[in-house]
Amino acid sequence: RGGTLVSYRALVIGGNLNGCAGFGIGKASAPNEATKAAERACKRNIFFIDRYNGSGLTSDLAGRHNSCRVALRSVDPNRGLHGHPLILEILK
Repeated sequence: RGGTLVSYRALVIGGNLNGCAGFGIGKASAPNEATKAAERACKRNIFFIDRYNGSGLTSDLAGRHNSCRVALRSVDPNRGLHGHPLILEILK
C-alpha cells in the first residue's frame, strides 16, 4: 500500500576535448538505467564553448542547478587550470 519508491539520479558529462561539451541528467529505478538515460540526454545536449587560442575561455561562464552553483572564470591562457579536482578532471 504505502512506502517509498527508490529511484536513482545520474549526471553524465561528455565532450570531445576540442570545445564541444554536454551534460545529461537521468532518473530511473536502477542505477544502470539512470546512467543510460543520462547518456542519452547528454548526447542530445551538446554545445560548443568558445576558447581563446584553443585553451582559455573567452568569457566567464556560470551555471546553477538546485542549490549547486558553478562559475568558470576566464584567465590568461598561460595560467592553466585551478580549482576543485573534480572540476579539473571534467575540464581536461
